[in-house]
Amino acid sequence: MSVVDRLRTLRSAGPREQIPAVFADSAIEAWFGLPPAEVREILEAAPDDALRSSVVSTHVLAFLRGEHVPLMDDVDRASAGAEALRRDPATLALAVLGARVTGQHRTALALLSGGGSRAGARNLFADAASVSGIFLAVQAGITRMLAGRYRAALADFERAKWTRPPAELRFLVRDAHVKSAIIHAVLGDPEDARRELADAAAVERTASWAEHVVDASAGIAAALVDDTDATTRLERVRAIPRPDIGEMWPFYVLALTRIALADPSAGIDGLLANLRAADPPGADGDGLPGAVFDLAEAALALSRGHVAVPRDTLPTADAQAPLNRLLAVALALAAGEPGRARTIALRLAPHTAGLRQAEMWRLTLLALAHRALDEPEAAQRAGDRAHALAHGLPAFDLAVAAPVGPAASAGAMVADWPVLAQAGALTARERELLPLLLEGLPRRDIAQRLFVSENTVKTQISSIYRKFRATSRDDFLSEAHVRGLL
Repeated sequence: MSVVDRLRTLRSAGPREQIPAVFADSAIEAWFGLPPAEVREILEAAPDDALRSSVVSTHVLAFLRGEHVPLMDDVDRASAGAEALRRDPATLALAVLGARVTGQHRTALALLSGGGSRAGARNLFADAASVSGIFLAVQAGITRMLAGRYRAALADFERAKWTRPPAELRFLVRDAHVKSAIIHAVLGDPEDARRELADAAAVERTASWAEHVVDASAGIAAALVDDTDATTRLERVRAIPRPDIGEMWPFYVLALTRIALADPSAGIDGLLANLRAADPPGADGDGLPGAVFDLAEAALALSRGHVAVPRDTLPTADAQAPLNRLLAVALALAAGEPGRARTIALRLAPHTAGLRQAEMWRLTLLALAHRALDEPEAAQRAGDRAHALAHGLPAFDLAVAAPVGPAASAGAMVADWPVLAQAGALTARERELLPLLLEGLPRRDIAQRLFVSENTVKTQISSIYRKFRATSRDDFLSEAHVRGLL
């Protein structure tokens, strides 16, 4: 008899005093096998003295009732109780979830760093059927992605993908693929995100209520990599059932913001304002949930040329959170502080390495900072590296790379942003030549207009072709068309 059937039988036929112990022995299977409302009904059917004898059952019931969870007292005090809970996967996961729901993502990270989660993750390779191991790996990944530790989150999800959980828990593997897809869609490689979504779709579905939550996360990831028009993408995002989005709501906000950055006429501002007013869980805490609305508003303001965005409204203290720090670089550039922008961008490198879009944006902004500081060689190197990463990404992603945009008047270094963003770090002479080349003028005519020799024009055209990864004028024009320069 499955634990679900056994708990239902105990509720209806007894003995009900066994309910807490049976639930605690298979808490993960019971939690995902029964709707949360039924879990509450079953636990409430147990006698109070039996409930008090089971720490897990007591805390789960308090959590479902929306009451104070005594377990969090130990966590807040960092007492011996907090150390003890790390040794029990179900209790640890409950404490981590409790911290996340209240916006305490740094507390949740501290719990995971206690050793139990890492040991459980390592054991996954020895025991691919470890229920507690895969559950804790997925919970660790979700915690880290909400705290802005995206590379570590991807490692957690990767561990979960190597498992073979019981059939009723297969959705955990699917969830690991989907959550990885969200990270790749936001900061990594969109193609990796699409591959993760395809892998997730290949995982056989279960009867768990959690499948709908995974579906909502998949919808967010799919919207983030959707390359259709903004109206279609917006309809796709708004079609995701709100109750199923759960803790992934900050990425829902990012999906809306990305649509607004690509098409200011999409009418996203009101929707974002309504979401903020709804005060979703964790919005007043730390991590991405506590920062995402300010990030969105600052990015949209900068993209529209409002360079006087108050920097003290943007949470930038967390030096390991790529989105926070990337926008801090853009704010510094817009404020005419290229030295500060350069420092932030250089220090951010360890946290964007391996995340293709994030690293491309960092290098592009770094190139702008170097150019503003009259460091042409460093700007060239950063621009070339950014361009190599940008190859094949949609033009819309390149626009998001620098919210400072062409409308920003804080410094001349961003006046030609569309050219820099789309073509790498071009020299001043190459920027003069580029529009003429796009017109299709022959070298002789270009030389006459610029009052230089044809040989000079030939050399400069070759340099532009190299930066566009083109070997001929046709290749160049084709690439320019793809990137929206024509």
